[in-house]
Amino acid sequence: MTTFAQSRRKGTVLIVVLVLVLLMSVAAYGFLLSMQTENIAARASGDRLTAEQAAFSGIELLSAVLEMPRVRRRELGGVANNPELFGDVPLDDSLDATDEEEAARFIVTPPGLATDPQAPVQFGAADESAKLHLGKLVEWDKLQPDSG
Repeated sequence: MTTFAQSRRKGTVLIVVLVLVLLMSVAAYGFLLSMQTENIAARASGDRLTAEQAAFSGIELLSAVLEMPRVRRRELGGVANNPELFGDVPLDDSLDATDEEEAARFIVTPPGLATDPQAPVQFGAADESAKLHLGKLVEWDKLQPDSG
């Protein structure tokens, strides 16, 4: 064999090794992107579960207060607007106020339903028995047009 043929084979091995390293790098980068996406999805799922549990915790607190006798509820300040009982209740005591993530807190009544127009938020329960069901409006509109 000539020296020209031997040097030709050595160059081919270098190119094959280069292509293999390149393919392994692309596969590792794809794996990294996949794991980053899974990490984001896992965090979003954890945040969703935390929000659900915060809502369930608020429901349970209100249920416990409503199960009390009426006299005891009045002693606590009632359920209509009671910031001392329902306002700013931390759901996770393990987080400090200086932590990057704030501790979850809940209120029972959303803004706009407060009985006091000056207060932006009512901490308590609202009576929704006087609200109309939207399905009834459709039925009334079928019986008498433009009544809904």
